[in-house]
Amino acid sequence: HECSADVDFEAEFEALRRRLRDLEGGAACHVPDLRSLAKDVEDLLEALAISDEALLEVGWPAEAVARVLSTVTCVDAWDKLLAEGQKHLGARDFAADRAVGVLERVVDTWQALRGLAPSRRGGRLPGLDLGLESKARAAGALVSALVDRLATEGKDGGDR
Repeated sequence: HECSADVDFEAEFEALRRRLRDLEGGAACHVPDLRSLAKDVEDLLEALAISDEALLEVGWPAEAVARVLSTVTCVDAWDKLLAEGQKHLGARDFAADRAVGVLERVVDTWQALRGLAPSRRGGRLPGLDLGLESKARAAGALVSALVDRLATEGKDGGDR
């Protein structure tokens, strides 16, 4: 005889596994959907409060969960990086070395994002739409503005 709380956890656990299977099977998904799934995973893990070993024993989809969480982490890193670049671009204390660092991280993070895309060999979530076209446009504008600012700062500093 199980208590209703256990049944709720079982139902949530099964619903989560079904969502992950659908996602890995190519169901259409956008970044907000993935964030919602990641939040549900974290909430369920917190509510269960059991060891990793116990999770695996009950059939926890560890690999699928890891793919979702790492994808969300990468997208979040991209968004944070673009915000950082915009902030630095408008800063009074604009520093060339910091701008170059942002540009290098844009390239590195972009490569990581592209590696997650379903169209790429090894893309891990086949139905996921990362919105790469809009991300590329946003990054292109930022990169151009940073390079322009670097060139302007170089001229103002007497660098010829």
